[in-house]
Amino acid sequence: AITMTHHCVSVAVLVAVVSGNLYLQMEGEWETVYNITTSQCNATTIENKTADMTDSMPIAWFNRLDNQTYMIAAASGATFPNVGPSLNEVSHRCDHSIFNSTMNLDPASYANWQWLQSVHMFANGTGYGLVHNEFHGFSTLYPAGKYCTSYGKTGHDDFGCNLWSTGLAYTTDGGQNFEMVAEPPAHLVAALPYRYTKDQPIAGYGAISTMLQGADGAYYGLININSELGQAGGLCAFRTSNLADPTAYRGWNGTAFDINWHSPYSNTSSLSQLCPPLPSSQGNSHPCPRRLLDIQGIPHMPTYMLFGQTAEDSAVGLARYSFSNEDSFDKAVVSWNNYTQLDLGYTRYMHYRGRVLYAVILDNESPKHTADLGLGDNYELVGNNSAYIYINDLRSLLRIRVSFSTQAPAPPPAPTPPPPPPRSCQAFQVMGAGVEAVNGIYNRTQRVADSKPVFEKDPSHQLYSMSGQWRLGYPDVGVYYLPLKLNSTMPPYEYWRYTAFGAAPNPTGVVCIAS
Repeated sequence: AITMTHHCVSVAVLVAVVSGNLYLQMEGEWETVYNITTSQCNATTIENKTADMTDSMPIAWFNRLDNQTYMIAAASGATFPNVGPSLNEVSHRCDHSIFNSTMNLDPASYANWQWLQSVHMFANGTGYGLVHNEFHGFSTLYPAGKYCTSYGKTGHDDFGCNLWSTGLAYTTDGGQNFEMVAEPPAHLVAALPYRYTKDQPIAGYGAISTMLQGADGAYYGLININSELGQAGGLCAFRTSNLADPTAYRGWNGTAFDINWHSPYSNTSSLSQLCPPLPSSQGNSHPCPRRLLDIQGIPHMPTYMLFGQTAEDSAVGLARYSFSNEDSFDKAVVSWNNYTQLDLGYTRYMHYRGRVLYAVILDNESPKHTADLGLGDNYELVGNNSAYIYINDLRSLLRIRVSFSTQAPAPPPAPTPPPPPPRSCQAFQVMGAGVEAVNGIYNRTQRVADSKPVFEKDPSHQLYSMSGQWRLGYPDVGVYYLPLKLNSTMPPYEYWRYTAFGAAPNPTGVVCIAS
């Protein structure tokens, strides 16, 4: 098993007040669960990009066929699991991917770039997983300009050409292998009633929550709505009486679960209804509902909690949560109190666009309650002894202890800012880049680009600025890595990200060695 390593950020207690004087508090230090630099599997996608990374909400389930916990934070290329006796003992496995994107290049298939995001496992090893799907019209796998004018660009959230949908996968071996429940597009669960159009904004249904059973025996959950094309953004609640049947899933119309989704490419004469989002007070882009256990010393404990982040939260290192006191999840899924924001105390460690992403809560002891409560194997239970917040940071996975309290602790100290770029430099050393040839010494030349000096290792590996952004690249051919920070006089030390021309891991440092 991987020994958890600690970052230098220490969080004594971070807190936010919620209804009824109940607080979430974080304790100790951030631990590294999966380090992309040291544990990444050697696999690439058909676009020749790295396949193994954390690119979604961390989810977990307990496989009673082999008595092992499986934890993933899915990527669209391939999903390699973290496996062990418990969440505290998982290690990254590279022997095989448990789920692979179908990579059908037809938008009508709704089986393109796929992320396994919501798994419900049963004791006999049968399980079903909702799959977030994206059609990337900007991909270089298509002829230039066929689906997107912004052909071949990275950072697809910025310019669109992206259609989201939700599909359904299944397993019969406890989650060691997942496949689509039917030949696409018969696997489709939820889609907008519009076909993909060239240069459309990013839109659709995706980023699916855990599914919990209601008092009526049906299963309920939440889907994030990306707000374009006439569909308001927020959370769409859904219900299904049959996890195995993608046509049995129904969206909430505000009063009942009767929105019947189907493909706009089908021969059906009527279009699907749009799903009205739940009130904005519950909104977060990657919802994580949990059933709460009774906690000694805390009277009137809420029954359910919804935890997650909006895009705005992730940009500044926050999460948000709200509670429900309903006695069953069929009621709670559409009934949450006002959210409260929680400072994760992690703004020093940034995602490639300055974000800490996909925050969820997982409790290591959840499966221990299955015999008594009839649930827990899908890590849907949270108590006060062994729960952690998990986050995706720089394509690695980290966690920190979290618990409930009736006492309001002090706010966290301000984070340490990153070192500023040097004012001048004669040579930089690049370290830790996944493209080995990019690493090395870059000496200052007499050339200028973007009114800034050009540094060169060799003609195909240069450090230069263009349009206000420093680049590690091969001018007029491709860019390997780009920094988060813009408009700096000299190249920034950290927070670089790889592009389609580069590869993970990102550089660990761009250091001035001769000023």
